[in-house]
Order: sequence, then structure tokens, then C-alpha cells
Amino acid sequence: FYISSLEGNLDLLEKLIGFAQEQGIRIALNPGRRELEQKASLRPLLSHVNVLLLNRSEAEVLTGTSHLSQIESKALSLRAPVIVVTDGRRGAHVFTPEQKLYSPIVNSTPVDETGAGDAFGAAFVAALARHLSPNQALNWGIRNSASVVSRLGAKPGLLTLSQISSF
Repeated sequence: FYISSLEGNLDLLEKLIGFAQEQGIRIALNPGRRELEQKASLRPLLSHVNVLLLNRSEAEVLTGTSHLSQIESKALSLRAPVIVVTDGRRGAHVFTPEQKLYSPIVNSTPVDETGAGDAFGAAFVAALARHLSPNQALNWGIRNSASVVSRLGAKPGLLTLSQISSF
């Protein structure tokens, strides 16, 4: 169950998390700015999330630091098993209690960066839902976002399952 911004409605987020837990559904969360503005209330909910997806600036807000090593340690203290921090043209990081992964961006000619983070998150979560490793999920996310930025708009560059799994 992939949850993105709920316009700051943490009551709804708590209900969705509760429902998912009752049904045995895994949760991926990409909180928006309004959720992050309520970080004291958001933090306790994060221990019930399986995958936390953030861009670098969101990670800085949530952890209160701009240093990647501190972001990693503070993010892991939130107790989400998988934490992803995308960093624009600098690639993406995946942190789990057992490993740290990094991938640079794929060489592409960016035309429009609209939708890059959403494309990354969708592919990353899809890979995990297919029981692929976090490393493979990172690869899917990087490739999908690279394809999206190579075209104008958020949707034209999205890869199909057969396109992304053939890499």
C-alpha cells in the first residue's frame, strides 16, 4: 500500500496504517510537506511503515540535519525497515539496518525533472512488491526516474513492467 501526501491529514494516515496492519498489508509512505510540518506527530507513525521514501530536503526536515551520515543514523532511528533518500542529480540512497546502498543517476539528457521522484518511488515500491531485493528496487527506481526526466512531463517517460525488468 503506497501512501503519498495526504495534505497533512495525520488522522487519516493513522487510520490507513491501522487498516493496513489489520489486513497484513505492507506500507510505503512518501509524506508531503504538510505531514513533515507536523514531524512530532508524524514520527511515531513511521515505526509502522515498511518503506519510507523521502527526497533530500524532506529527509533534512524530518531529521533536522543536512549531513548524509547523520540523516542515515537519525532516519534509521525512526525504525522504518527501509528508508530511501533521493538526491536529485546526485542519485539515491537506501538505508536498512543491515545495509547502505547508493546509486548514481543513469546517464540521460534531462528535459524536464517533473515527476522524477514519483517515478522513482513507484518503481522502487513495485520492485519490492515483486519480492526483489532493495538493490534491485534501487536500480528500478533510478532507471524509471531517468526515463521520466528524458521527456517533457511526468508521464510520457514512465517505463512499463517489461521495459524496466529487462534492464
